[in-house]
Amino acid sequence: MKPRYDGQCGTATITLHEHLPQNERDFTANLYSRLRGSGLTPYQLPRLVRMLRQMELNATFKYATASVKQLPWDPDKASEEVTLWWLDGETYRPLEKKSWEAIETGRARL
Repeated sequence: MKPRYDGQCGTATITLHEHLPQNERDFTANLYSRLRGSGLTPYQLPRLVRMLRQMELNATFKYATASVKQLPWDPDKASEEVTLWWLDGETYRPLEKKSWEAIETGRARL
């Protein structure tokens, strides 16, 4: 748990059928409105979103969620195969070093 935060914030890991940078930008540009339009309340929205090129499968052909939970949210520690986004007001923005530092120091809120 981060200082200044009570409990955990919601996260989501998403893979796109065609993982291209433009597809990812288009998807995240409309993500907030689609989630709100589906009936989610503001507190139910994922605050952090991780885009993976491909999800790992375990031995029983289920998604390997345990390995995904171990992936870092710090952009400096994230692999090049992962793109990180954060909910800034009503817009998902790329999670870069500067924005991550703002979140960690409390200058930006999730």
